[in-house]
Amino acid sequence: MLRAHAEGIRGTLRIGVECYPCYEWLTGAIGRFLDAEPDIEVDILGQVHFSGVEGLIQKQVDMLITPDPHPHPVLRYDALFDYELVLLAAKSHPLGAHSLVEAEDLSDITLFSFPVPNERLDIFTAFFWPASVRPKRHKRLHSVEIMVQMVAHGRGVCALPAWLASRYANEFALSTIQLGSAGIQKTLHAAIRSEDAELPYIQRFVTLGRS
Repeated sequence: MLRAHAEGIRGTLRIGVECYPCYEWLTGAIGRFLDAEPDIEVDILGQVHFSGVEGLIQKQVDMLITPDPHPHPVLRYDALFDYELVLLAAKSHPLGAHSLVEAEDLSDITLFSFPVPNERLDIFTAFFWPASVRPKRHKRLHSVEIMVQMVAHGRGVCALPAWLASRYANEFALSTIQLGSAGIQKTLHAAIRSEDAELPYIQRFVTLGRS
């Protein structure tokens, strides 16, 4: 058993999740990994249970799913996939007919977001703040489903990864709108300790995540 653990055949993969949409992505990836690695136990930890990059360095988790890499000499970041952050609005909303919006277009709206500090929200750091604009109202919600329902009923708008926004767009008659002329481009990463990079089940997770 010790040899099997050392060779990465058996073990426990503790995955830390650093963003709310990461959970949504993980639900699609985790089943395939469990099928591919029946001898590997998997634990999923939200950020209230560990301290982000520091938790990875201190071995509270073995992998961190994050869109915000913070380079560190003992860590390695493997890119999983690129995506665009887009605005989601009801088709009946005044912004619903737009294909592109600038920050000034959102100065009189209600923005829904996940309950994290503004400095960790890309729509603030990459869209509002460079233009010295802020939304009229900002409300935080824990649930993506409730957020989408609020948007669908015209109570405001929200920003989601395009792959997640498209999941709800047709179901709730929503428009996906580009944020700025260049859009907001992001990459989801799997952060791991360099010493664990060659473990077979770590490599398998990254491979499945990219597909």
